[in-house]
Amino acid sequence: MSNDLLVSLGAILPLVILAVWAFILLLLDVFLFEDKIEWTAGLAAIGILVSLGFVLARLGHVDVAFGGMIIVDEFSHFISVILLISGLAGIAISHDYLRRTDIHRGEYYIMLLFAIIGMMLMGMSSDLIMIFLSLELLSIPLYILVGIAVPRIDSEEASIKYFLLGAFASSIFVYGTALIFGSTAVTNLSEIIIVIDQGTYDPTLFLVGSALILNN
Repeated sequence: MSNDLLVSLGAILPLVILAVWAFILLLLDVFLFEDKIEWTAGLAAIGILVSLGFVLARLGHVDVAFGGMIIVDEFSHFISVILLISGLAGIAISHDYLRRTDIHRGEYYIMLLFAIIGMMLMGMSSDLIMIFLSLELLSIPLYILVGIAVPRIDSEEASIKYFLLGAFASSIFVYGTALIFGSTAVTNLSEIIIVIDQGTYDPTLFLVGSALILNN
């Protein structure tokens, strides 16, 4: 493994920890905690706390990862702290709700972790391609969470509608990204600003692409 890759993985270590924790929790929920949703909820909260600890430990550091596609700075740290604390609050609030509504599914907390990862990654993204990937990483768990109350018809209907809406919005975002790339020949946000300052871009393509992206 190259040194650059190690540095990049170190920059997003809280995300890596949360992702590995979610995968392990998924296996444990299937084989060990199928009827013990409290265990899944507790372990999900512990995973968030561990990730939060690593975020707080990196406060004041600025890291550029994966060739400039990710920038971990004070802004991304602030966003990550807010999201992780919100995740803890979400687990605490939803635990009683899931019990009262008889939705005993440990996947709820696992999908919540993946959604948090997507939002944290979006806060670190400095490239349109990475923003799209983080948006999808956020959206897919949300599709599942919306439909987690099956066999309730309203839950299934909401999930399908949300998926169709999300798929349509994603295609618009990708097309907007393609237009911006066609206009500037770059997808990195910092490089796009440089190209605009130099005036070496197609303003029509750029405006249309920006409108399609902002429409999401």
